[in-house]
Amino acid sequence: MSQSFEIKLERQSGGWVWAAFLSSPEDGTTFMVGQCSEAFATEEMARHDAERLLNDLYGGSMADGQEA
Repeated sequence: MSQSFEIKLERQSGGWVWAAFLSSPEDGTTFMVGQCSEAFATEEMARHDAERLLNDLYGGSMADGQEA
């Protein structure tokens, strides 16, 4: 099964937040696989936290087609 990950970042009043999604191109299904529980001071810090979670969940080797 081919899958792709997407990290969406958004600046809110308290700082940068993220949500991570897993998509299957075969059937178009998308699942939210994580989101932050705190806001980060910079976009880079938020992205790093999201990437760390995806690496922890999916064995350090994210699928081809990752968008971040």
